[in-house]
Amino acid sequence: LEHEVARGGFGTLYAARDEAAGGQVAIKVAHADNPLAHQQLEREAQVLRAIGPPTVPAVHTSGLLPEGVPYLVMQFIAWPTLAQRLGQLSGPMPLAEFGPRAHALLDALESVHGRGFLHGDLKPENVFLDEERGRAGFFDFGLAQPVLRALGEAGYTTTVFEHGRRWPIRPDGTTAAPITALFTVLVDGDDHDEPIADAVRGILDGHVVLSLRIAERGRYPAMDLLRSVSRTLPHCLDPQ
Repeated sequence: LEHEVARGGFGTLYAARDEAAGGQVAIKVAHADNPLAHQQLEREAQVLRAIGPPTVPAVHTSGLLPEGVPYLVMQFIAWPTLAQRLGQLSGPMPLAEFGPRAHALLDALESVHGRGFLHGDLKPENVFLDEERGRAGFFDFGLAQPVLRALGEAGYTTTVFEHGRRWPIRPDGTTAAPITALFTVLVDGDDHDEPIADAVRGILDGHVVLSLRIAERGRYPAMDLLRSVSRTLPHCLDPQ
């Protein structure tokens, strides 16, 4: 072992030297007194193997220490995290930088979701920036779970969401063409955050939200302007 890199609620990450291969590796060890941490580290090893680099660190090996504590040996990622980059900025990220980084992040998310997983703890500290290749990737998959299981736990059959992915109409029937679609979605109880409504809003990030409460007050069109704003907008603009 060389030094401790980070310590979290479920485990500790160390930088180490592989004496056989001569390179640097990362070793993650679950906290011995936390059975849930053991399960999460074992899950993380499975997910990292299923997704694979360059989106996630490569897994070298995993196993149990003599006292029965799980460990995971993986590729050491020396690139900066998104949190570190944001900490260097005195204001909003310049647009010339934001565009490529946003595309890289979306490509990485597409890779994770394409393998059938949700990260479960996506935040700037868990995003690494491959400056050499213009890519992004993710750490810390201890809370990850299969996409369809997560949706099923919301109380709906997974086929509802599988069909939802095919709702957008593309002119040539492929996923590469521009999306041109107009949806009218009636939401029970005016709850726009229930899973079906939220899934539909996630297909296209442009919405005109009509509110029953506004209509009952006699104002037409009953457009809720604040709820019609893109959910990504607050993260793209300076509050000033």
